Order: sequence, then C-alpha cells, then structure tokens
Amino acid sequence: MKKFLSVFLFSMLSFSSFGNHISGGEMFYQYMGPGSSPGTKLYKITLRLFRDNLGGGAAMPGGVYIGIFNNDNSQAIGGSPFTVNITSSVSVPVTPPPACMVNPPTLDYSMGSYEFTVQLSTNANGYTAAYQTCCRIFPLENVLTQNQPAQGEGSTYMCIIPGTNQLASGNNSSPQFITQLTRVCYKASFTFNFSAVDPDGDSLVYYYCNAYNRGNSTNSGNVNPSTPPFQSVSYINGYSGTSPLGSGSTLNHLTGIISGIAPQTSGRFVV
Repeated sequence: MKKFLSVFLFSMLSFSSFGNHISGGEMFYQYMGPGSSPGTKLYKITLRLFRDNLGGGAAMPGGVYIGIFNNDNSQAIGGSPFTVNITSSVSVPVTPPPACMVNPPTLDYSMGSYEFTVQLSTNANGYTAAYQTCCRIFPLENVLTQNQPAQGEGSTYMCIIPGTNQLASGNNSSPQFITQLTRVCYKASFTFNFSAVDPDGDSLVYYYCNAYNRGNSTNSGNVNPSTPPFQSVSYINGYSGTSPLGSGSTLNHLTGIISGIAPQTSGRFVV
C-alpha cells in the first residue's frame, strides 16, 4: 500500500486543547452594494474552516472572532473584532483515489462557514479582515509545529478588500477556491486542482506565498487578531513558502493546478 500524503491548502490549524480536528481554512469577501451612508459599501465576509471528522476532538467552533483593519492607518475599525456565529456545516466532496493507492484511507471532512455583513467607508488602501488561532496539527514535514523547538505553530486566515488605489471602482468580490479532498501517493505523480472561480469574471493568476503564524493567539480561545502585516511560519527541511512541496512539482500560474512528483516523504504539508 502506498503511503498517504496529506496536503492542506492555506494555513492548517488545530485547537490544541480539543485535539487535531480543524485542518485548514480560507477567507473571502463579496461586494453586496452601496451602504446606507454616503461613501460606504456593504461587504459579506466569509471564513471557512475544515474539520477532520475522524480525528476526534470537539465539534466545529460555534463562533469565531474576525478583526477588520483599515489599511490607510493600520487601525481596527469600530466594532472589531466581530463575533461571528457558524452559518452552516456541510460535507466536503472527495475525489476518487489514484490507481497507485491500495486500500485508500477514508476521508470524512466537513466545512463550517462563518458569514457576516459589514459596512465600510471607501478609502485609499482598503481593509484587511483576519481570524487567528493557535496550534497546527503535527507533525508537519515543511513547517514547525508546537512539539518542535520554535514558534512556528498557529494560523492566520485573511483577505484584503482593495481600496481606490488598487481598484478605482472598488466594486469587487474575491475569488473562491474549489473545495474538494484529494488522496495522493508519496513519490508518485499527482495533479491537484487548486483553481478558483471569480464572481466578477476577472482574470486570475496563481502563486505560492508564505503561510502566516498565529499572531496574538496563545490558546484555543477566540482572540482579537494582531495588526497587519502578519508574520510567516518557520519552514523546515528545505521547504519554503514559494516551494512548499519541493522541487518535484510546479504550480501552473494560469490554471491553479499543481502537478508533478509528490515529496519523497509521506506526511502533512502546508500549501
């Protein structure tokens, strides 16, 4: 049986006091129209968290704190952090196992969504929304975790709403990644579809970047996120934010598809 390679998109996380049950997430925004006051706009911000239903631990969090910062002055806006309750929880689809895998592992993940609408004043450099939590799952092959001698643990999920300096109209919604689970044999050829859909029909370009660490978070409780810019995790074993799976694979910048030869070591990787 080929060993299993787990690749988690974005920043992986877990709540240490609850067990390793949360394994990844993303945040995005949607323009909802003009606000009730002149010079304002409405945005719906969504955080998605992914739970390993077979890993034990607590249920999906019932609520989270999401901070919003004005990029003109790095100040948190009024009402931040916002307490956002879970909106829905659904199963994550799983693609068929590859031919190289005998007795493939069972995958059972759910996706919890946390949505809220906020009115923001038009500004020059836009806004950053963020959620932070402690403690990554472990062990990881490319990032330090809490059982290793450095502060590499924890996660920050964030999105940036552009201002007039980046987008004249400002009426923009962010892309949303296609959500699915894929099993991969280590040392074998593979293809991951990490593409996204843009509701505005914009042209998309894909690239790797560093995962962010936990910021202000020191335990599993909700925390007021630290002020941007956020700090990177510590990469190990020759991996980096721009090469999270090593030299054997490549990211197609036009399609969002990662393909090539999986790492020589089985385990979990942050992408």
